[in-house]
Amino acid sequence: VWRKKFPKATGERVPAALCCSCLGMQYGSIRLDGGAPAAPAASKGVFGGHGHRAAALALAALACIAFVGVVALERSTVQPTALCTDVECMLNSPTAPSQAPTAPRTLDPSEVERLQAALAEESGLEKSVTEDMNALEGEGKVQVNVIVSPQGAVGNRGPFGFPGARGETGEEGEAGAPGIRGGDGPQGVLGFQGIAGPAGSKGDPGKQGPPGPAGGGGSMGGAGPEGAMGGQGGEGPEGNVGPLPPPGPVGVQGPPGPAGLIGLSGKAGEVGPAAPAPAEIASIVINPMTGAPIAGVTVTVTRMVGGVERVLGTAESDRNGAVSMHVSPGEVTVRGHMEGFMDYSQFVVLLPRMVMSDRLLMPKTLPAGAAGIVLVWNPRIADMDIHMMTPWGCHVYWNNMRCKERGGVGEAQLDRDDLSGGGPEAMTIVTQIPGNFQVYVHKYSSGNIMDSEAKVYVFQADGRIFEFSLTNGDGKIEDGGTIWTVCDINGANGYVTAADVQRKVLQFNAAGGYAMTKELMAGLPEVQKLTVAMWVIDVAPTMPALASYAVGEEEQAFYLGNTKGITVCIMGECHATEVAVNDKAWHHVAFVFDSSVGTVLYIDGEEKWSGALGQGVSIATGGDLVLGMPQTAQGTMGPAAAGFVGEMSDVVIYRVAMTPTQVNILKTSHPMPGEQGLLVAYIMSQDEETPADKLLDLTPLHRDATLGGETPPVLIDPTNSLSFGTKPPNM
Repeated sequence: VWRKKFPKATGERVPAALCCSCLGMQYGSIRLDGGAPAAPAASKGVFGGHGHRAAALALAALACIAFVGVVALERSTVQPTALCTDVECMLNSPTAPSQAPTAPRTLDPSEVERLQAALAEESGLEKSVTEDMNALEGEGKVQVNVIVSPQGAVGNRGPFGFPGARGETGEEGEAGAPGIRGGDGPQGVLGFQGIAGPAGSKGDPGKQGPPGPAGGGGSMGGAGPEGAMGGQGGEGPEGNVGPLPPPGPVGVQGPPGPAGLIGLSGKAGEVGPAAPAPAEIASIVINPMTGAPIAGVTVTVTRMVGGVERVLGTAESDRNGAVSMHVSPGEVTVRGHMEGFMDYSQFVVLLPRMVMSDRLLMPKTLPAGAAGIVLVWNPRIADMDIHMMTPWGCHVYWNNMRCKERGGVGEAQLDRDDLSGGGPEAMTIVTQIPGNFQVYVHKYSSGNIMDSEAKVYVFQADGRIFEFSLTNGDGKIEDGGTIWTVCDINGANGYVTAADVQRKVLQFNAAGGYAMTKELMAGLPEVQKLTVAMWVIDVAPTMPALASYAVGEEEQAFYLGNTKGITVCIMGECHATEVAVNDKAWHHVAFVFDSSVGTVLYIDGEEKWSGALGQGVSIATGGDLVLGMPQTAQGTMGPAAAGFVGEMSDVVIYRVAMTPTQVNILKTSHPMPGEQGLLVAYIMSQDEETPADKLLDLTPLHRDATLGGETPPVLIDPTNSLSFGTKPPNM
């Protein structure tokens, strides 16, 4: 306050009277205006006159002490004050520092009087203050002793004393008035962006914008509602008679009417032809390795009807192995099945009243790599013996029943030697090794070997069964009619080849030659399943027709050709594949047709193409089959330029859809006469009595083919063929 009122007096001591006056007090000061001091108010108790006076005095004293302390702290050196020449300065200000001595002066009477009055007042004031302080001290409100006594002039400031002990913290005072606002501080660093606040309320819509340009013309609207009918016009002239309206829909069928009366019996029809007498199966199932009968074998007789195999009868062998049933005559397949034994299958043609008494041979299942050989014959020849020469030079027969390769694994043995006539005699190749196992039969007893009607069966572990019949001309008769050389078994791959010196290949020297079978499948129902296969070597890059079957005007009822790729046709629909076999090498080519699925092409036992060709189609029967030439109609040959130049072997057609496994087996073996569904089998094996222009069919129906054309094909030995002496792998 002092600095604000007297800015030029900085550093000078503030008089006590001025300090108290600033706080609105009059204690401890002298009125300089000459007026008398104010009389103290009457006592009103602790908080009455003396109480107010005491509190005011205390506050004034505290304020003065605080102010003096502040001034003392700000001044590190005692500054001289202005000289006092007044009684007020004498009472409230320090004495001027010692300088040049000042001459004393004498107070006038009025000054003395005022001084005495002030001293008297101060004396009374000290007493009052003491009482008031005692009263406040009793209430615990103040502990300040104020002593006012008349003193002389205030001396110079003494040195600072030691700081006293810190007093107890006083009660919190009332909040002071707000201070003056300070200047703006420097701008702080930009903080991170806060979380977005909630969306504000939707504002008022803006003013409507100017109208946009006019839009293009809209599409024509729909027809409006039909207007009200106009008034009836006058009667027009009579028009022409219009056409009859179309018939209305057929009405719902009414409920059936009541049953009519039973009509009169018609005339009896003519008596039809007598049904053929049934044939009979009267056989015995035996184990050819032991000759013992097998009980519990399920024997089934089936027949192919319309491409579907139908069961004609089923029976089970008794404890003696006997099985019997009657079936209608015709082509049938007899099968036997029992767990742990190899399945039996034989194709036979049963005539009316014929009795089939052939024994059903079912050896036990063979281990992998093994093979079984069985001989049976007609007992009219008392004794027949089976023999085998092994690749390691051992001779297996009745006088040397077991052979084992020295230092190797090859092993073969004779299991049964029959002396009572008819057999069976049985051998087993326990372990096959590369090389040929040659099988032959010796007629030990007297008599004509042909009367023996001997048969040899070769059973492979993979389920293949090969049958060789002396009556059918399989093999060759040697040594004056005492030796029947039957077959060779390749120990490396299991191929079984008939030892027939007349086994050949069909050679087409020039385009235009063919082999024709007339009316193939005559009398049979339409075919829904078919397998056609052959070994072929194509030695000229021509457009050859391998097999063509035509019915009436349908020239491609089925067709197999080899141009840039194999082409297959079913009832006039064809598909050309990109698989070619005209590389001057032997290939096994087969296609399988199934009306419910389509067609699959196999080359060398592997599937090369499949599709929906022929799906939902049936192949008509009674047509002509031609090998080596196309047909333009049934029995009419196409151009010679489209003919085949090369060689063929083992051409077979089945009325069944073979599985991939069966096709692969067919590639590595020869067809057997009794196979199920076998229609024709041209295995290129002729006898001396066969005419030169005929190609024998292996099946019992003997659908032999006729060789023709400008240059008919011929049967030759493979060593003299166009294929440089090579032959099919199954030969």
